[in-house]
Amino acid sequence: MATPSSPEGVRLYQLPYLALLATVFLGFSNNGIVQPILPIYVLDQGGDAALVGALLLAFTVPSIVIRPFIGHLIDTRGTHSTFRLGAVGLGAAGFLFLGPGLPGVFLARSLHGAAWAAFNTAGNSALAELAPLSRRAEASGMYNLMSNLAQMLAPACGLILLAGFGFAGPFVASASIGCIAAILLTIGPFEHETQASPRRSDSGFLRGLVDRAAVLPMSVGFVWVSVQTLFVVFPPVFAAERGIPVSELTLYYPVMGGVLIAARLFARRITDRLPRLHVLVFGLAMGIIAMGVATTARSVADLLLAACLFAIGSSATPTIATAIAIDRADPQRLGAAMATFSLGYPLGLGLGGAVWGLTIEALDYPAPFLGAILVLGTLLVLVLSPQVRRGLAVAAGAHAESSR
Repeated sequence: MATPSSPEGVRLYQLPYLALLATVFLGFSNNGIVQPILPIYVLDQGGDAALVGALLLAFTVPSIVIRPFIGHLIDTRGTHSTFRLGAVGLGAAGFLFLGPGLPGVFLARSLHGAAWAAFNTAGNSALAELAPLSRRAEASGMYNLMSNLAQMLAPACGLILLAGFGFAGPFVASASIGCIAAILLTIGPFEHETQASPRRSDSGFLRGLVDRAAVLPMSVGFVWVSVQTLFVVFPPVFAAERGIPVSELTLYYPVMGGVLIAARLFARRITDRLPRLHVLVFGLAMGIIAMGVATTARSVADLLLAACLFAIGSSATPTIATAIAIDRADPQRLGAAMATFSLGYPLGLGLGGAVWGLTIEALDYPAPFLGAILVLGTLLVLVLSPQVRRGLAVAAGAHAESSR
């Protein structure tokens, strides 16, 4: 039977949290719909692969550079207003994609990246505000599940709209979804800031942009996302290197995504019952095992087995990294903490993709998987060090005490 002190005894799925999940799903859908469309648009306009890469940078660079300033904005103006500003920017960028030619698309994608920084950072801050102490890992897992669902469904929807309505179809859909998110943030059951609610920091402006307590979970997120690209971005390269038709990847992504969703749903009530360190070690160990299996892969089925093992690890590692970031965050500097923490994901995607691409080009398979084992093993040794273990214990204890 649930007690008030147990995870089941603390209500999580109330209207504000459910509205947050819906908003996050909409935001990731806004981006996911155009992700497969923009490279096609660039090529259709006479661009090449290099220009496609430049368009990715047009999104990623503003998303990274502006993020610390977004954290400061959250701490001085409040989470909700920044969240809504990000959603408005996502909607506006969708309409700007309809502008003439490649210059308009590059401008729109840059705005999209800046708006994404605001939306993503404020979303993490809203999660930190709404998640009960005893259910932070579950709340983080369901939050991350919304992004997984959107990333599974939205790209396919974008391609269907492209086939039926041309480029205008997915661009208008992306804009509309962003506008719906902004409307939900305006009229939904969220706590709106008052003049007295903004947080203040005693740090100087520049020092206050980065929260040192969030560097550890940010590093975990950075490493995990960087090695995750081997199972998400590079399978077509693996197939080409092995002489396997790309058509054999048809079921690869849906099966991997299905395993991830099932694992997250299964783990959502378990992760809060165990020490953060134990869950993190489990996730990293599963990642190392997955990479070890991948080193022997000769077919798509072999790679899929490794990817499914990695998906099980993904039900633990990103979720617990988010919970640790919330545990360690100073409530008066929540924006800076979430901005610092969320930097790991775009950095991991960009740098990981570049490093593993160069590794494959220079050394071929299974070199990137062996390199990923080394990276994950190093991180595992780090999190098991006495200093990190002590830091996790102190943070968890401090937050437990403050919640009484």
